[in-house]
Formats: sequence, structure tokens, C-alpha cells
Amino acid sequence: MVINFIGDIHGYATELKRLLSVLGYRKSSTTGWLVGDGQLVFLGDLIDRGPEQKETVDIVRELCELGHAICLTGNHEFNAVGFVTERVDEPGQYVRSHTDNHIR
Repeated sequence: MVINFIGDIHGYATELKRLLSVLGYRKSSTTGWLVGDGQLVFLGDLIDRGPEQKETVDIVRELCELGHAICLTGNHEFNAVGFVTERVDEPGQYVRSHTDNHIR
């Protein structure tokens, strides 16, 4: 079995689809993603920066649900969760601070 490691997609779904095609993955309208004897390991940082973040997450989620991939949490996903998670010890404050740099 071939194992392909992919990291730091950062919301660029078009480039991800191009890479998946090179690796032999094809999208079927009826059965989802098709591949031979391969496995994908996404190394995190699916989001942040690029214009196609939701589509990127949707592609990776579908590949995982079909059993073609596993996905690790990267620091960008960790920070996104922290941005919307209130601190228990300080109500109204968040695990990840809401600075101008973090709001984009």
C-alpha cells in the first residue's frame, strides 16, 4: 500500500484537487473519491490563508469518511478552535485572543 503524506494546504482546494489527481484520486459523482491501493495522511493546517477553506475541509472530510485518509490537527485548526472557545476561568475571554491580527 502506498501512503501519501500531505500537509499545509491552508485553504487552497484547487491545488489540493490537482495534487489528488496526480496521486491517482478521482472524484465520482455517485461513489465519492476513487483510488487504488493508497492511503492519505493529512498533516494538519487545512485552513487559514487560502480562499477555499470550506471546500478544502469538505474534501478532506469526505476522503476520511470513505476510509481513504486520516487527518491530524494542525496548529491552525487548534488556533481556530481556541478562537471560539471561552475560557472557563475567565468568562467572556477566549483561549485564543481576539486581536486584530487574529481577526481576518
